Amino acid sequence: MKSIAFGLPVGKGKAADVKAFIEELVGDRHDHFHTSRKDRGIHRMSVYHQTFPVEQFIVYIEADDLATAMRDNDPEHHFESYFAQRYEELSGVHPDKVTHEIAKLVMDWHHEKGARKTTHH
Repeated sequence: MKSIAFGLPVGKGKAADVKAFIEELVGDRHDHFHTSRKDRGIHRMSVYHQTFPVEQFIVYIEADDLATAMRDNDPEHHFESYFAQRYEELSGVHPDKVTHEIAKLVMDWHHEKGARKTTHH
């Protein structure tokens, strides 16, 4: 299983809007979001809200194939179009610009093995 984590900047004054968007994804739009992530082969996705030293949301994704998990949004699919539009409104970055190559794992720590440099991503 491969994983990636990346920071998603929050536009000035948009943190409450991002939280509302996340509430939609786990609430009213849960089924569409769930299907969309499963169709991308994502096994786990976590989102953290970081407030210091800069405000951003940290996204963590686990998938067998990160390229598939991070593929461009399908504009023909209603939910994907909605998701891409909201994502860009809130972060200033279109999700199609976020690829599995934006962040590289450079150090990994394990409770039995300790810290190690890695090229795994």
